[in-house]
Amino acid sequence: MEPTLAHVASCDWQFDSRVFSVSDLARDFISKLLIKSGPKRMTVHESLDHPWIKEDHTEFDKRISATKYLGVRTRIHNKYGIDLNSKQPAIGIISNFSSIRRLRMEEYKLYVSEFDRKEAVPRFIVKPGSSVVPENSTVNFRAVIFATSDPW
Repeated sequence: MEPTLAHVASCDWQFDSRVFSVSDLARDFISKLLIKSGPKRMTVHESLDHPWIKEDHTEFDKRISATKYLGVRTRIHNKYGIDLNSKQPAIGIISNFSSIRRLRMEEYKLYVSEFDRKEAVPRFIVKPGSSVVPENSTVNFRAVIFATSDPW
């Protein structure tokens, strides 16, 4: 284990072709992201312009059959005690395992809630009053608006 940690800490990577059956361009892309020195590492914009990202990947447009990853998914859910029938969205399940959540279980609880789209419409709690103001003058209105969620 120690040699592995030393390699990770020094960002020393080797891609064994038997294990990493990916193209040379993909290896180049990953290698340029795994550089320890920030200024030498590929930026987001450089990443998006990389030939591996730009090349045609139409052969990967097919959806992966759920049966191929169902066993892995079930093992992960069993390992962490996740209810497979949970109504919680996947991102909510993932966030349950965040480090801050583990440290402050009582503070950071996730709740599943639903509301009708009509309930989400913003509405005035305090409506702005009418004002008469000379032209080219400044006017201030006070209003309080309530909304269930942020506007999209």
